[in-house]
Amino acid sequence: MLGVPDGPDAGKALRALPVEQLLSAYGQLATQLARPGSVAPPMYPVLGGARLRRTWQQALADGALDGKALLIGTTRDKMTAFIGVDSGIGNLTGESAVANLTDALFRTGALEIANHHARRGNSTYIYQFDHVPTGDGHALGATHCSELPFLFGTFEAYPNSPMLGQPGAPERALGHRFASAVAEFISTGTVREWSPHTTGHVQHFA
Repeated sequence: MLGVPDGPDAGKALRALPVEQLLSAYGQLATQLARPGSVAPPMYPVLGGARLRRTWQQALADGALDGKALLIGTTRDKMTAFIGVDSGIGNLTGESAVANLTDALFRTGALEIANHHARRGNSTYIYQFDHVPTGDGHALGATHCSELPFLFGTFEAYPNSPMLGQPGAPERALGHRFASAVAEFISTGTVREWSPHTTGHVQHFA
């Protein structure tokens, strides 16, 4: 697809390619690997690098994150972004089905990582993004990735998006609060206005 041979110099060759070519190849790969009901991306970061792959559970047990501050979180209704992809999933309706699937595929793992990290004495913060657009026609709720325009201030890039609706001053204020907390964490490893996860605290944004 990219004409890069496997070997010790593959990483260097990939870094030399234009970003447009990499993005185009990623899109082709995503199309080839797409399967009904699958929410996994075609490529994702792996601790340890090429040929040294570990599951995240093994990486945690090995202490790969020890000594590092951690901020992790989910949106409240993540699975609404995927629930129509697979006919079996699509037949599940109601808030409880969305909540159960969100927990099984996203939130449980995030909490497991946070709990493990906090128990080992590491600085740990966890959030849940609960914001739902006002008005009718927003059945997606606080869906997968809906916090990203708030984090990056990119509301204008998604006009009339079902996950944003018509954002106004309250949404921009929420985005500023969320982004400020993330920026503080990146700069200092702490968020002064949040309780650490050692207390079982989850910071909600709505």
